Amino acid sequence: MWEQFRRLIFGTVLELLLEEQVPVDFTSVRIQFDEDKSKFEVPRFNNYMRFFGTLEAQLTLPQGPEVAPRVRARLLTAWPDLLKVVKLPIGDSLDLTKNVITVEIVGSALRISFDLEAD
Repeated sequence: MWEQFRRLIFGTVLELLLEEQVPVDFTSVRIQFDEDKSKFEVPRFNNYMRFFGTLEAQLTLPQGPEVAPRVRARLLTAWPDLLKVVKLPIGDSLDLTKNVITVEIVGSALRISFDLEAD
């Protein structure tokens, strides 16, 4: 399931960037999880998960200062929404513990840092 959640997070961010019309060079998109801080213990005895990492990409056009806060606001709803629809095979649920996201645009680089946690 780790791979599924990694893909869900990656896909969620890419869909959001498309919806918000953020001009990203999709061949430059890289997502990286900190292996020491990220954990995935689902299911069985403990259904804890934490995704800690970054997504980076190159923009194809300059962006105004309103883009980063707009993207961040949308991303802040994505993790809770994802947790609401997750069906664990043991009939348990995942409750939101942490939802920290920063979005930065520096020059032509987009950087999204995230610390997403559920237990």
